Amino acid sequence: MLNFLENCLKYAITAEPDISVVNIKRLLNNIRKNVIPNTDYQPIAKDIARQPQERIDDLLLTLFGTYWMPSRLQSILPLGMNQLKKGTVF
Repeated sequence: MLNFLENCLKYAITAEPDISVVNIKRLLNNIRKNVIPNTDYQPIAKDIARQPQERIDDLLLTLFGTYWMPSRLQSILPLGMNQLKKGTVF
């Protein structure tokens, strides 16, 4: 039990936050709260490509889970359709 507590202290409580996790969290918050301008797509993609594969996987799973849950689709679909009509998606 003492070994478990030592590991908790070493790897969770006193560890410095991983900057890649902070960047992905910031991106997800921005995606949820703002419409991302087309001009930001390239810099975002370049930054994502520099992240560790584990962070990229986490990001993709989070985006898929957030935007393809049937309960969320109704609130997101009108925004997406408006962007499609304007030609601003992708």
